[in-house]
Amino acid sequence: MRWTALPTRLRARLVADADRLADETAAVSSVAVPPAAWSSIGAPTIVLHGDRSPPLAIRLSLRLAARLPRARVRPLAGLGHMGPVLDAGQVAAAFEAALAAR
Repeated sequence: MRWTALPTRLRARLVADADRLADETAAVSSVAVPPAAWSSIGAPTIVLHGDRSPPLAIRLSLRLAARLPRARVRPLAGLGHMGPVLDAGQVAAAFEAALAAR
């Protein structure tokens, strides 16, 4: 989604959080998880991505799900990378459906 298409309040929030996001990204950018650690996670996992997310984000979601033994992938219709802030209801519904299916 283009910056100008985002709601004004969301743009303001993203700008206000930019320094924190940069700090958090720097803090974890050098962390490498050993491959065996992923396969040891036995909890059911749902990996969400928007069906309008950038191709790289979708590929990363699929790669993550492939590493987790009990992962299911769920694309969210009509959403892109900003889905959780633009349509929190659809994201919440996906979590609720995953919990109900357990």
